[in-house]
Amino acid sequence: KKFRVLSEWLVERDVASLRLDFVGCWLSSGDFGNVTIAYWFEQLHFVTDYLKKNFSDCDISIVCHSMSAAVLAYWIEQWYSMFDRIVLIAPWLNQTKLIRYRFVSKNNKEAFIDWDNYINYFDDSKFQNFLHREDHVSKTSYLKKDYFLTSNNLDFSQSFHDLTTKVLHVHGDMDTVVPFQSVKDCCDHKIIVSWGDHDLEKPIYREQWVKAVLNFLVND
Repeated sequence: KKFRVLSEWLVERDVASLRLDFVGCWLSSGDFGNVTIAYWFEQLHFVTDYLKKNFSDCDISIVCHSMSAAVLAYWIEQWYSMFDRIVLIAPWLNQTKLIRYRFVSKNNKEAFIDWDNYINYFDDSKFQNFLHREDHVSKTSYLKKDYFLTSNNLDFSQSFHDLTTKVLHVHGDMDTVVPFQSVKDCCDHKIIVSWGDHDLEKPIYREQWVKAVLNFLVND
């Protein structure tokens, strides 16, 4: 809903928007099980090519949530000059550490696991077995091993660091999916949402960031 709300407010400012669900995600058809960063990148690349061909005289900005920030970072050098502004919401950038953190937090029910202590409970031999499993399960779908095998050594934490004037980072301070500490230094401009979770969908969260993002996108 956060993207629908944001797009409706953009329309009120006479700004057009295009919303993208990657294949197999939310409203999009297709098999989520085949997901990899490179696979999603191909879809984003298709969209950006369309925008460049049809709206080359317009300022174009992009808003990413979670994993889509890694998709953008996958080949950010190609898009330095294309996007006027970039908004990263709870960006899943440090794939290397976040995959390990999620592995520990999901498989250790006896201890309290957070970003600061997860490494103390990390078992590499069990992790290697996990990487090669064929029966990974996400929130709503099965997920093949390809994503984990191709992403577990990727780190995009510094990909946006030099784009100081173009990038805004939005993050909930209670995000347990992508802890703020994992990307706190990804860029200079930040909005920290008090008590915010990973999705930042609740009205009490949206009130803290949607208008600020809108102003960032449309104001000089």
